[in-house]
Amino acid sequence: MGLDIQFIVYLFPVLLLLFLGVWFVRYFRQPSEPRDPLAWIREGPNLFNIPTRGKLTTHDILPMTMITVLYGVIALALLGNVTAPQTFWKPTVTEDHIVIDLGKPVQLDTVFYYTGTYHGADKGTHYELAFSEDGTTFTPQPSMQQPYSEVFSWRHATLAMPLAQTRYVRITARTLPLELGEVCLIAVAPDGTRQRVTPVSVSPTTASVLFDEQSVIPSERSIQNGSYFDEIYHARAAYEIANGIFPYEITHPPLGKEMIAVGVKLFGMTPFGWRFIGTLCGILMLPLLYLLLKQLFHSTLVSTCATILFATDFMHFTQTRIATIDVYNVLFVLLMFLFMHRYITQPNSTPVLHTLLPLFLCGLSFGLGIAAKWSCAYAGIGLVFLYVWKLVARVRETSVSGRSSLGFLVVTLLASVLFFIVIPFGIYFASYIPLIQAKGHAVSFAPLWDEFSRNQTYMFDYHSRLTDTHPYQSRWFQWIVDGRPICYFYQADDVLKTASSLSCLSNPLLAWGGLAALAACVVGFVKHKHFNALFPLICYISVMLPWMLVSRITFAYHYFPASVFLVLAFGYVFWRITTYAPTAKGRNSVIVLTCVSVVLFALFYPIISGVEAPLWYIQHVLKWIPSWSF
Repeated sequence: MGLDIQFIVYLFPVLLLLFLGVWFVRYFRQPSEPRDPLAWIREGPNLFNIPTRGKLTTHDILPMTMITVLYGVIALALLGNVTAPQTFWKPTVTEDHIVIDLGKPVQLDTVFYYTGTYHGADKGTHYELAFSEDGTTFTPQPSMQQPYSEVFSWRHATLAMPLAQTRYVRITARTLPLELGEVCLIAVAPDGTRQRVTPVSVSPTTASVLFDEQSVIPSERSIQNGSYFDEIYHARAAYEIANGIFPYEITHPPLGKEMIAVGVKLFGMTPFGWRFIGTLCGILMLPLLYLLLKQLFHSTLVSTCATILFATDFMHFTQTRIATIDVYNVLFVLLMFLFMHRYITQPNSTPVLHTLLPLFLCGLSFGLGIAAKWSCAYAGIGLVFLYVWKLVARVRETSVSGRSSLGFLVVTLLASVLFFIVIPFGIYFASYIPLIQAKGHAVSFAPLWDEFSRNQTYMFDYHSRLTDTHPYQSRWFQWIVDGRPICYFYQADDVLKTASSLSCLSNPLLAWGGLAALAACVVGFVKHKHFNALFPLICYISVMLPWMLVSRITFAYHYFPASVFLVLAFGYVFWRITTYAPTAKGRNSVIVLTCVSVVLFALFYPIISGVEAPLWYIQHVLKWIPSWSF
């Protein structure tokens, strides 16, 4: 049996690589001249003949809507509990304590508790837990901790075994500031069964909030009922911003956390609440990407199949269902290139004032992206290239006709300063308003500028001096081959031989096939001067090149923005197949590859969603590469 399972482990990736190899060999053997070329190709190989964009039609509404709705249902299912403790005991002084009277002596077996925020360093025990039978003499227990890395999650206290009879439980705050949520006490009955114990009194009475939401206590901790990975920073910062508290995490600009805070305001500080807005943005990416694909390739089939590739990409699914800020970075990068494409594909005869709306929307998206995460600026490399390309194309055409392009250039350049410098800075600057309000300042320029400038220095120093290491760190050359995923959560049941594992990696079809698709784009541009082959390359290189120069610790999820443009590269390949050889055989090959992506999504669903699965399945069917850890 062991040999059979080991054989399956290697069989899946080998079969996938063989499938991709055969598929792309057939692609590269397609005819090199289209039967029905686009008009701009017939005009010659002039690189400045940018094609017009495709437009949505009634034929696009059904597939775009169905993909979005179906993905939305899957993404929102099992996103997280809609309930969690909302009231907290907040000790005000060190050694502040509470005493819980259980009414009679019991043999306590478990102290299960829900943590709130903690602003201190992780220096060990943060509470002293002690038991007493008479209410006078208390025996300390080994450990009851609330480290900064375990906020808004359920924990077990470490108890001395075997336990004596206990009637009184005392919890003493050793470090401040702390927030402790619900406490669940479980005792062993004489017949050996385990059952919850309801206190008869809690002193002081203000601490009774620790027992006012017993119905939300889960049987065990999981990703469904608590925070994991960087949610301990970003979801927590959203909670603090939503409650007028200066956030603990300030290593990134505030807007991403402020967007998470919207979900917290809507649904409370619950796993569903702090993940909802990010997941909604992940759902919104699908129709936006569909629109960009249709603009580029003029094909409903291409747009549908390529959007399904993105909907079934593992990283897109995982990263948009965790309350971190990367999803906002990717959403705004996608919007930036969508609007820039709309700008550059306008006819050169368009009156200058009529050209400015997509440029404004591109600049607005740029500002929102920068205010969420600095790395959004990397996409600016591609934006500048495309922007200059369009200006040169219009000036060349105007010069040929004998008209002056001075007015166009003056208006466009002045508007660009407003759209890409003034407005983005205003958005970025205004995103600090909640932070100064948390410090008790009125909204005015002086405190806002002080907080803004201080935080820029802090963020730059933090990231430039970051020397930490991590067991799941990886470099860009590992991202492109799916070489080193990051495991966000792992919890095994040794009795049932099951595990809940959640990892961030790309769909192997998209990651491995995407490299071949990028190569096809290079060939398409160099050999055929196809602009819709160049566009994905510009987008991909602009978001990847800076990461190749970064020496600090990086992770697989930093590849998320680039994965969007692997989809565009696949879109180009699909377009070539369906345009250059528009036969049933060609269309079917596109559909088959898309179906393989869906099958892989279903196969890997347990480790990209965190649902419990058999250990043998996770370790011996899904772990294709030794460096994959989940």
